[in-house]
Amino acid sequence: MADVAVKTGMNVIAITGFFPERMGIPYYWRRQTVEELTDFFVSDLTVGMVFAWHKTPYKAGAIKIATGQESVTPKPSPLGPNGRHIHEIEDRVIRAAAHAATQVGCAINTHIDPMDFDVTNPLREQLEILVEEGMDPGKVILGHAFVPPQLGAMREVLDMGANVQLDHVGIPWRISSAEELDEAMAVALVELFDAGYGDQITLSFDRWFMNPRAGVTEIDPQLLNEKVDLSYMFTSWVPRLKSKGVTDEQLKKIMVDNPRRIFSIDVPDPVAA
Repeated sequence: MADVAVKTGMNVIAITGFFPERMGIPYYWRRQTVEELTDFFVSDLTVGMVFAWHKTPYKAGAIKIATGQESVTPKPSPLGPNGRHIHEIEDRVIRAAAHAATQVGCAINTHIDPMDFDVTNPLREQLEILVEEGMDPGKVILGHAFVPPQLGAMREVLDMGANVQLDHVGIPWRISSAEELDEAMAVALVELFDAGYGDQITLSFDRWFMNPRAGVTEIDPQLLNEKVDLSYMFTSWVPRLKSKGVTDEQLKKIMVDNPRRIFSIDVPDPVAA
């Protein structure tokens, strides 16, 4: 990532954080307190991240949090100990992320599992915890909100001041085809623009689905190896939006202006702190 940034001149923002509790938080970190997890995040953001047991000079620029059942057999997350469909350790990690992000001034980007929409609004549950710990909702991007589009759930968190991410462009996830998902997301995006939420939307792929080392198996049926070229954003997705009346100004807003604002580091005022 560092080499790509240097050779292309592109600003690559690395992320520190954890995937959902059921498959992404190693045992060591399950034993850490909120304070210890906060120190870990702050170190990654201000000192440098560790890779292959070696310290590097490369600092993260944002934090990722994640919730969801994430099992091979799809089912929603059960009710957790704090009255939300969020597991106990996920709750702890989210609170630590809010403390670290507030201390450093960075953004938080989130992962939810769409199955959880069957039992709750996972976007709101994540945001509620972050706000409880003092996080500015304007620095939070809630991911996977459009998979499939959940307009009611999105309006809840947008009205709370947070941002939503339209991702999986060209990549079906829990949807029968990329065409079906792309069209549904495009229609929903236009509706949110018309409702005045254009300043709170970001756009991305979610390209981890392409894994050259593995194929689709009975054990891992979700890994569809959907390789989507980066040019797809401009050869297919942008033309689709323009055909629905989305303007160049609106595209610049969700592709340039909004992420630039959200991912900028707001250095805390030491006097106010």
